[in-house]
Amino acid sequence: MRIRHLLALPFLLGTIWVVGAACSSGGGAPADGDSGVDGGFSDGDAVDDAGVDGDAEIPPDGGDGDNDGGPAQISFENIAPSGGYPSSFAFHPTDPNTIFAGIDDSGGLYVSHDRGASWENLPLGRQNWSAWDVRVYPGNPDIITICDCYGHGILRSIDGGASWQERNNGLTQQNPHRLVRALALDPTDPQVLYAGTGDGVYKSTDGANTWHKASVGLAAGLQVYTLAIDSSQPQRLYAGLEGGGIYRSLNGAANWVEVGDVYTELDSLEFWDLVVAPSDPIRVLAAAGNRVLHSTDGGDSWNPIAEQYLDGAQGIPISVAAAFDPADALLIYLGTFRLGGGNLRLRSDDGGLTFTDITAGLEHEDVFRIRVSPHDSSLVLIGLVGDGIERSLDGGDTWLRHSGPPSVATAPGAFAVARSDPGRIYFQGSPSVVRSDNGGETWLRLEAPESWAWQVAVAPDNPDFLLMAPYFGFSTGLYRSQDGGGSWDHRGPDGVAVMSILFDSNDPDLVYAGAWSPAGGPFGVYRSMDKGDSFVQLTPDSWHDTIAVLDVKEHPSEAGELLIATSDGLYASTSSQSVFGKVALDGQVLFSLAVSPNGLWVAGGQGALHISKDGGTTWDTHAFPDCQLWTVLIDPDRPNRILAGVSAVDADFTSESAPGLYLSEDRGQTFSELTADLLPSDQVYRLALDGSASATYLVGVYSGAGGLYRVHIP
Repeated sequence: MRIRHLLALPFLLGTIWVVGAACSSGGGAPADGDSGVDGGFSDGDAVDDAGVDGDAEIPPDGGDGDNDGGPAQISFENIAPSGGYPSSFAFHPTDPNTIFAGIDDSGGLYVSHDRGASWENLPLGRQNWSAWDVRVYPGNPDIITICDCYGHGILRSIDGGASWQERNNGLTQQNPHRLVRALALDPTDPQVLYAGTGDGVYKSTDGANTWHKASVGLAAGLQVYTLAIDSSQPQRLYAGLEGGGIYRSLNGAANWVEVGDVYTELDSLEFWDLVVAPSDPIRVLAAAGNRVLHSTDGGDSWNPIAEQYLDGAQGIPISVAAAFDPADALLIYLGTFRLGGGNLRLRSDDGGLTFTDITAGLEHEDVFRIRVSPHDSSLVLIGLVGDGIERSLDGGDTWLRHSGPPSVATAPGAFAVARSDPGRIYFQGSPSVVRSDNGGETWLRLEAPESWAWQVAVAPDNPDFLLMAPYFGFSTGLYRSQDGGGSWDHRGPDGVAVMSILFDSNDPDLVYAGAWSPAGGPFGVYRSMDKGDSFVQLTPDSWHDTIAVLDVKEHPSEAGELLIATSDGLYASTSSQSVFGKVALDGQVLFSLAVSPNGLWVAGGQGALHISKDGGTTWDTHAFPDCQLWTVLIDPDRPNRILAGVSAVDADFTSESAPGLYLSEDRGQTFSELTADLLPSDQVYRLALDGSASATYLVGVYSGAGGLYRVHIP
């Protein structure tokens, strides 16, 4: 789902706070990183530079080829609630029970053999693949094609999904990916396919073995978001482009002509849906932004429909999903995707002249995709933004929410385990906030005021008391619940986006918040003495719009002192928390911090993992090019064990990137990567101790196929 890129913090870090902070294979160590530094801090004196002993290597097998750095055996258990980002549906041409669902955000491909009542993963043999669009050839259901809009390109199976081959020969790479958002198949010839990419339309005439550009007449420099083909006249195609333009080809993509504009008010727009009525192909629906256009003459002219509903809806419009009933071109379904709620599901029985609101009694979720079974017009499927799949068996009058896989995506998600009740887990899975009271066996959806959360923290003395930091860019301050997420109130600190929440280990009324502001403002550390009722700023005004606080921890050996991971290195406070100074890693962007009383300190940063074995005096740096280390963990019961979560932003992902879950059993001397071939995605964003069992952890993975895993490492 492209919205995650609009919110991605690493881009802001590189452009606002740290000039020239781009990652490199050298690990991003300070230029003068061979001098030692005093790990302590007192009386307001900042230490000048961080000491780096050298760039430590990460052997792929853990050190010596015998996998000594890794565990003998690990186990992963998916405990996430149902959800995910279903971005496409495809129906088996002859079996009415079989349906395919493509899942965005590395979710892969799922199949149902019972009309959508249950779903199972159809392995692709690859990590980090989305199936933004999935197509099944009508003449041979063993031929399945999917595309990935985040850079992998196209996969095709000719044996019903038992095996897959990449089919990217001839597709232009962009930045340096193959961005493919849409597919169209010629229903009369399995050799002819079309692909909508970030570089226009491509066509294959040999079963996707090779591709050639077929974009004459298309606006240059704009992504093709959706394609539709007239099954009765396969030479007639439609393309929806970024910005809302509708193009048509009457000669199999030999050339294109613009025939409509859905939405001109936005400079950049995701064109959400473009569909041709199967029973009357001169009828076409085009949906983007807050508009739906309907053509009744094969694209010669277009008229807006449902304006009175769309213009009056609440929330920020992203787009609309649309569908025709396969047997009745006058029966139209619409569903909206709006940030902030107010979403609608609409049905028209007269070709869009009038609509009935069929949202009554439903939660107002964002609709990602809507499709109707070609075998049974009463079966309607809806893919929800982050909330999985719903289906109707009566043409939209009533709806059934699916329970089971695919599981919820994290994006990047936040979760917390209650110290006083290890079975209590709070999980934000974009866009839902849910709670489990039994260690993840079942989940209860919470009516949180903001469903995009950056962090969740639970009071150490009360599993019902929690604070939630809304995702930056939507709201500031914190939300607080004192009844397990049943009700919420908005608290400070005002005017800042909170990135880190810390409950004091000795005083549950004492809370720290680390913050910055995407619009510029009072960056820094804030303290509450009354469990979040009020906050005071601790850090100096000189941090304003300069030093962003990304993680806050208690000093492991100095009572009352704080350690602070920032956009400009590692800082510490005096025990009075009145003076702050830099102690290490000058100029480094640090997202996460873990410290232990035995002197092991670990800081996850932009492009690097920094480790000190002497309480912050000297540091080793492990390079992770084009990656971010959002989360690090030291197991208090195994003081030599380090876990590090590594992710790669799509736009920065290169062949040198090595995301995943990394484990060290020797205080960071060697590491092994644990997620290869075990999870659908290796983009690890969050880690936490699982208090229900020893040597067990919770891992948040950016994936529509399962955002939360329990991992046991013996």
